Parts: sequence; structure tokens; C-alpha cells
Amino acid sequence: MSDASSTKCKVLRLRLKDKHAKLLSDLAREVNFVWNYCNELQITMFNRERRFLSGYDFATFTRGATKEGLHLHSQTVQAIAEEYAMRRRQFRKVRLSWRKSTGQGQRRHPTRFSVTYSFTGRILTEPEP
Repeated sequence: MSDASSTKCKVLRLRLKDKHAKLLSDLAREVNFVWNYCNELQITMFNRERRFLSGYDFATFTRGATKEGLHLHSQTVQAIAEEYAMRRRQFRKVRLSWRKSTGQGQRRHPTRFSVTYSFTGRILTEPEP
């Protein structure tokens, strides 16, 4: 007898090597820069017009940011802005906390992740102990 509700899972173990650490930390700084820009813009617009910006409103202000020197894709910048708007709405705050990069040497050992992929299409990621 086969159970129709059972799902098969495959676990992939990935290792982020040290050679990628500089690139990943540089991209993390740029993500923090976009988040902080959205935070600053939200504070300015709230003080000036007493309104909250949505993810769509942020898109007009972040247009062309990747051409000006950010190494992130434009869809990534839009996703960060939408995430900021969603979190601001979720916590009902005018501004959220600033994002900071802690600098290099934060993790000296490569990080190991266990990625579980179920055939329903969901990918679950959790750090290994």
C-alpha cells in the first residue's frame, strides 16, 4: 500500500567558502544601504506630508540606483523596498531600525547550510549545528 500524502524530500548540503565572503559582505552592505535609504525617505515623507510610502512609491525613488553604482539587480532593490514597506506596516512604526554591517571577520569559519527541497516546491533552509 502506498500512502498518497507522503512527500519525498532531498537534502542538499552546501558550503559557502571563504573565497565568496568578500563578495557576499559587499552585497550585504549594499542591501543595508538600500534599507537605510528607504528608512530615511520614509521619515522625510512622513514629516513633510504625513503619509506612508508603499513599495510602489519607493520604486519611483529607487529608479536608476543600479546604474549609479549599486551592484544589486533592480528587482533586488525593488524587493528590498517592498519588504521595508511590508515590515513597517506590520510593526505599525513610522521608522524601523537602521541596518548595520558589522564588518569583516564576523564569521571566520565557512557557514554550512542544510537545504531541504520537497517536491511540493518549497525550499527550507536552516543552518547546520
